[in-house]
Amino acid sequence: MLEIEQKFRLTGNEPIEAGIAEMGAITLGEIMEEDHYFNAPDRDFAKTGEAFRIRRIGDKNFLTYKGPKLQQEVKVRRELEIDILPGQHAFESFREMLLALGYKFVAVVRKTRTEWKFKLHAFDMALCMDKVEKLGQFMEEIGRAH
Repeated sequence: MLEIEQKFRLTGNEPIEAGIAEMGAITLGEIMEEDHYFNAPDRDFAKTGEAFRIRRIGDKNFLTYKGPKLQQEVKVRRELEIDILPGQHAFESFREMLLALGYKFVAVVRKTRTEWKFKLHAFDMALCMDKVEKLGQFMEEIGRAH
């Protein structure tokens, strides 16, 4: 799958929600996400533009790999995401396995996300407003092509 995204820093005063409603977007409400990022034993993802993480949303766990960026103006890159077993124990076991394989823990990013979904031509689109711990507030537009 290809992920196409743009991120924008927000000041907190933008009249965003009214504009989103006008587009016919449906809100999925607010969720907490916790992303644990890792670096490969054989290369530096910061240099290659890749990303590898375990994402926790409530009790659900996901493993995500994002390939190098194909464009710079708008982030376009391959994304592979798989569900892994739910729960804290599964999360900790998977994290321990990655470390045993030589992956290096890089950072944790915690955010509160409000997400809206809509269709635009052949794309499943999402608009996300993120309140990222220690970094601020962001708006992200995401399109996925299968």
